[in-house]
Amino acid sequence: MTSLDERFDLVSDLSSEWVWEMNADLRFVYFSPSFEHLTGMSISDVIGKTRFEMSTDNEDESSQRHIDDLIARRDFRNYTYHVETLDGRRLHIRTSGKAVYDENGTFQGYRGVAADATDKVIAERRAAMAEVSLLEAIQKAPTALALYDRNDCLVAYNDHYKFDILGKAAHVIKAGITFRDLARKVAESGIIDGIDEDLEDWLDRRVERHRNPQGPVNFHLSDGRWVQGVEFILDSGSVLSTFTDITDLKQREAELQAAKDAAELADRIKSEFLANVSHELRTPLNAILGFSQIMQDQLFGPIGDDRYINYSRDIHDSGTHLLAVINDILDLSKIESGKAELYEEVFRPEIEVEACMRLMQERAMDAGVQLTCDIADELQSVHADRRKFKQILINLLSNSVKFTLSGGHVQVTAGLDQRGGLELIVRDDGTGMDPDDIPVALTPFRQIDGSLSRSHEGTGLGLPLVNSLCQLHGGSLSLASRKGVGTTATVRFPAERTVTEREQQVAGAEQR
Repeated sequence: MTSLDERFDLVSDLSSEWVWEMNADLRFVYFSPSFEHLTGMSISDVIGKTRFEMSTDNEDESSQRHIDDLIARRDFRNYTYHVETLDGRRLHIRTSGKAVYDENGTFQGYRGVAADATDKVIAERRAAMAEVSLLEAIQKAPTALALYDRNDCLVAYNDHYKFDILGKAAHVIKAGITFRDLARKVAESGIIDGIDEDLEDWLDRRVERHRNPQGPVNFHLSDGRWVQGVEFILDSGSVLSTFTDITDLKQREAELQAAKDAAELADRIKSEFLANVSHELRTPLNAILGFSQIMQDQLFGPIGDDRYINYSRDIHDSGTHLLAVINDILDLSKIESGKAELYEEVFRPEIEVEACMRLMQERAMDAGVQLTCDIADELQSVHADRRKFKQILINLLSNSVKFTLSGGHVQVTAGLDQRGGLELIVRDDGTGMDPDDIPVALTPFRQIDGSLSRSHEGTGLGLPLVNSLCQLHGGSLSLASRKGVGTTATVRFPAERTVTEREQQVAGAEQR
């Protein structure tokens, strides 16, 4: 049968702690065997010593409290002291003891347990250092910070948050307060402007947003400042809240919005002004054209001097050009104001291309420019605005002829692109332009600077109008150009505007 002492020795030997005894002189008289294999120290080296003869730190506050406990014969728990082993290791021993008295009440010494707490003490110290570093980092951060634990209690915050953000509500903040209670006190302080709903409803939404961040939250404070809060859920379940004063940013945004509104208003006023002026100019201009045509044709009899006929022709040509400019202004103004409409119908594009070629042929001949056309056999009908379609092509042809020198060549190609949409290409070998100048050429009322471009009449509306008309159809205009080589303008209509013969037959049958 195993004796009680043997059982005790077995338990003590297998435990992570050891048992010790101290006599009335506070000297160690017993250590259980586990002491040696847990510490690597020999029992014979410590028997007869006091704890303070073993320890290397007897001057700190904790040691003084332990001495007071021993002198007063009080029980103690979890006292930690350091021991230097013979091989130079430094152990942290954590011990608890109970005062022992005989049947007469005479103090006999202490009996207790101890354990090697080196790893635990080091871990505790590292955690404490990390906490100190964290608190220091929060305090020195350039932005306002507040840290809440997984239970939503405030753990740490910095002065930026307390004084710069909370301001006159700084007195409500304290460690341990829950987020909801803090939010309530801040709201009740009146520093947040615009809480025009039930406070509990606002708190419910704010707490939900705090625990489940959905991006930045902006607050308008009663002192006129704007503050942006951003919250992050940490792996531990804690919440880190950051706050930044964005008053300057909000001011710039307001200024930019005001400038944008002013620019849009000015643009609308400009478009309305151009439309009104164009209408006012077109009425008397039609009369000028009509009367100059009558004089040119000598409808009411001979004028008498051929010079008057030439003058009337010049009046008519100038008026025709001016009317074209006015019409371009009107069309562009309508498009920019969103008032342009498409009068769509199904037509054969090659017929309109050939009509435009005939219209431009005389002007090209006068300029000494060869004008040719190449129409693909597979070309299909299109569903578009016929007048605007011709307007697109005439503007491109007019531009190419104008900037192509005598002896040059302008070619029009009409076919289908890879997606089945109508593709018009106007290619010339004229003066061209730098690729960087293409955005300028597509901007209304802008013209590329240069002696050659300035020697040609024009308002800078042709290409922008073509671009707008293409977009109105859901299509696009692209330009490729090199100075001294020429320009290629490509117009593409979307494939859904292509109408096959089968589709025309079906549509015709449905109409019937």
